Amino acid sequence: MKNDEYAYILSLPGARFMASLGVTEMERQVKAEIEVNVTLELKGEACAFVDDNPEGVLDYTLAYGVIRNVAEGRSYKLLEHLAYVMAGEILKLPKIERVNVAIKKINPPVGADGMNAMVSFTLNKADI
Repeated sequence: MKNDEYAYILSLPGARFMASLGVTEMERQVKAEIEVNVTLELKGEACAFVDDNPEGVLDYTLAYGVIRNVAEGRSYKLLEHLAYVMAGEILKLPKIERVNVAIKKINPPVGADGMNAMVSFTLNKADI
């Protein structure tokens, strides 16, 4: 890493959406409540840390926009696939080196009230 860059971590926890998600057609039509937690490993320019210049770091509203668009933009059968697609789209943003996406499906229809299902997926920019 150059002297004019710093590695840092940005967490975006707790974003909630209604997603068309489920193995059955009925699940996808009804939509499921999900919670998305994203952790980003980034490289930021020194100007952001030293001079308080926002141009040196990721505008995290861009990451939130990607998260929302992926979660609400189409239908998915599997949490695993949703996490994979979301991670890949997030990595298209500048400055991000690695992303971890954890998606929790709130109260899935498995016969156990109050239980959640959660998948966590990590992807490196070097892997795509």
